[in-house]
Amino acid sequence: MTHTARWEKSVMLEAFIDAPLRHRHLTVFPVIAPRGPVLPYLLSTEEQEAEITELLGSFPIHRQQVGSLTFLGDQFLGLEALGSASLYAPLHRRLLMRFIKEALNAPSQLEGNPFAMDAEAQMVVDAAERADRVGAKKVGFGDYWSLSGPVSGGELIHQGHWVHLSVRPALVGAATGSGEGASGQCS
Repeated sequence: MTHTARWEKSVMLEAFIDAPLRHRHLTVFPVIAPRGPVLPYLLSTEEQEAEITELLGSFPIHRQQVGSLTFLGDQFLGLEALGSASLYAPLHRRLLMRFIKEALNAPSQLEGNPFAMDAEAQMVVDAAERADRVGAKKVGFGDYWSLSGPVSGGELIHQGHWVHLSVRPALVGAATGSGEGASGQCS
């Protein structure tokens, strides 16, 4: 039995590549559509902006905060942390928005406990500390380590100082309820 794909004619956007913009070794070619259509779509950021703003107000930044360990119910979503409060503060809203959007797009019926407790948070911290670390390609200063095992993510260390830690649940068996999770304590 053979299967023949049926190609339907689609309308392609008429666009061209404009003159490159360059800064140091980075080159960006703007893609220009002079007769581009106006499309009746909303981006997910526009669609949920009022609800996101309300939720952001529930999680104000602490003066000494360097990161966020986030759960939806008792399910670990992620950990984003930077080496100092001055590095974290300008990113707080953006990092938190990522987790809020993920929570808003989650199924309305959650299984398990409605809240994470200290024990789940500690399990994530322990999992990040136990994670396997493999040197990875980097851009800029420092040493970048890819994390795998009970969690996945990355860690940037420069001159013996922890600069950034980004941890997500591992793809398989990542729920903290099963003893798997992610986080980290770094100095």
